[in-house]
Amino acid sequence: MLRKFNYTGRKKIPQTCIDLEIQKNEYDQIEIIADIDLSDLKLPSYAKVYIVAFDVGSYQRFDFGTVEETFCPSNNILSEIQDAESISFKCLVIDESGSNFTGKLLAKSANIKKYLNKEDKQNHKSILHIVYKDDVDCIWKIDFENIESD
Repeated sequence: MLRKFNYTGRKKIPQTCIDLEIQKNEYDQIEIIADIDLSDLKLPSYAKVYIVAFDVGSYQRFDFGTVEETFCPSNNILSEIQDAESISFKCLVIDESGSNFTGKLLAKSANIKKYLNKEDKQNHKSILHIVYKDDVDCIWKIDFENIESD
């Protein structure tokens, strides 16, 4: 396991704070729709919230307002993403108020994987079903009781 040091004190954004979907609009363009609630993280209200969509060779960044007032942008079309069938996303909270730098990363989510077709998600099976929990008593745990066999 690769260890990472967090010298800046950035927070982790739990998956439960982000409700994110992708869908095709009436012009057959893929758009992102997200509802973000960061009120429990005690971040500065003026900090900017961004959603970054990415795949292997491309990325696109969307401005979702501030921590105090998040909104879905009017330009939410995934136009820069090459493979739009399965896309990964990250949520970033950045303090852009400093004058000596472009921004300080205050919080970041883990990668969020979304599929355009629901069947792609159902057909995608992982070797291990991973459940992320904020549990300080246990670093990892394997549950052999709930294993499904084909």
